[in-house]
Amino acid sequence: MDSDKIDANPEAIKKFLTDRLTDKILDKQKKLASPIEFTLVPVIWGGKEDLKVYGEYFQEHQLDLKNVHEPFGWLQFSDGKDYYAHRFSRLKNLFNDFDPVTKGE
Repeated sequence: MDSDKIDANPEAIKKFLTDRLTDKILDKQKKLASPIEFTLVPVIWGGKEDLKVYGEYFQEHQLDLKNVHEPFGWLQFSDGKDYYAHRFSRLKNLFNDFDPVTKGE
């Protein structure tokens, strides 16, 4: 993810994700021998600040794409020393009630 290109505007996020996920669905369908129903569970990768933008978006919005779930995100936290914690969650919950230094999650 290119942090310089992330736009926190809800309409821009909706358009970006809708376009990207629609293209991904169409691409996957082209590779199938026959049409089948499938569910897409997107994972968005990026740095802490990038994922916060998307997490805040999903606090109040959702994508209305058939068979597409709310995206997940993965993030590694560190105390800057020897401790690392990893979190994989729906984007809207990625930062909720999470203190990797004191909880050790």
